[in-house]
This record gives sequence, structure tokens and C-alpha cells, in this order.
Amino acid sequence: QAKETAEAQRKAIDWATAANRTGPYRGKLDLTRVVAAGNSCGGISSLNLAATEPRVKAVFVLSGSSIGPGAKAEVVQPVMSKVRAPAMWVVGGPEDVARAAAEMDYSFQPAGTPGVIVYRKAFDHRTVSSDPGTLRDVAEMGLEWFRATLYGDRRAAAQLTTTVCAPCSADLWSVKAKHLGAAR
Repeated sequence: QAKETAEAQRKAIDWATAANRTGPYRGKLDLTRVVAAGNSCGGISSLNLAATEPRVKAVFVLSGSSIGPGAKAEVVQPVMSKVRAPAMWVVGGPEDVARAAAEMDYSFQPAGTPGVIVYRKAFDHRTVSSDPGTLRDVAEMGLEWFRATLYGDRRAAAQLTTTVCAPCSADLWSVKAKHLGAAR
């Protein structure tokens, strides 16, 4: 199923590429800054797309991973070893079923590839994916991520590695980052 949904995302990029050539979107789309993003299983398709699609320049995953909960390293490593785009995961607390799998993804990123994993102190998979206050924070994190990775914004990169986002409470969020200075 991951291949099917990754293929649907690839077709969306193909559509945007064609739409940028003619019609109302002609010349209006920046195809140098394509993002693959998903929540839960959407993370599976986004990371699997990034593993095979060089047009993807950054990945953002909310409470998800490349394979899914309970995945073994020998299944995760072949996917993540091909993800050359910077990737960010936001997960809930220890009770989030996606947390361990996201940590494994992060650990298998290719050497030198920018990565960030943000942990919420508490909340399970469903709650971290649907709580309005949490989603406001996640949206802010995503904006900082895209500024850092797609635009080379050093202030945004610094924000991600310190307080994660301006409105984020340090009591609720912690972050682990690598190679963020290499983004873009």
C-alpha cells in the first residue's frame, strides 16, 4: 500500500509540473521546493516517495514513520538509506505508537542528511494528531522546518534546535537534530 500512495503523491508532483507549463498555474509553482508530508500512514507514503523521487526536497511527518509501528531495522534501513531529502518527524509521548519507529527512521538517515525529531512530553498517536493546541504548535514547527530546509533560513534552523517554535512550551516539547546547518 505504501507504494500505491507514494505513487499517488508522485502523480501529484507530475500534475504540478505539467500545470506549471500551461494554464492558470503557468510559471507560478516553485518546483525546486517540493515537499512530501503526511500524518500517520501518510508518513509511510511520504518517506517511501522521498526514497525514490529526487524532486522531493524536504519531508515532514506527524506521528508516523517509513514503515510503521513494530517495523524491524532490516526493513526500515533499506528505505531510509535512500531518503536524501531532509526529514522531520513530530511524535507524541512514549505512548505514541509511531515514536519508536520514527526514532529508528531518524537513526537510519544517510550520513550528513539533515534530520529533526521533535517529541511531545505526552499524548498518544490519536491525540498528537488531532489536539487543536498541539496541531497549532506542529504547524509552527512545520513552517520553521520549511524555512530552514527549503530557504536556508539559519534563524529558523536555530529556532528548531532550541525552542522548536516561538509559541511552543519548553515544558511540552523536546528536540533532537542533526546536520541542520547542511540543509538546502
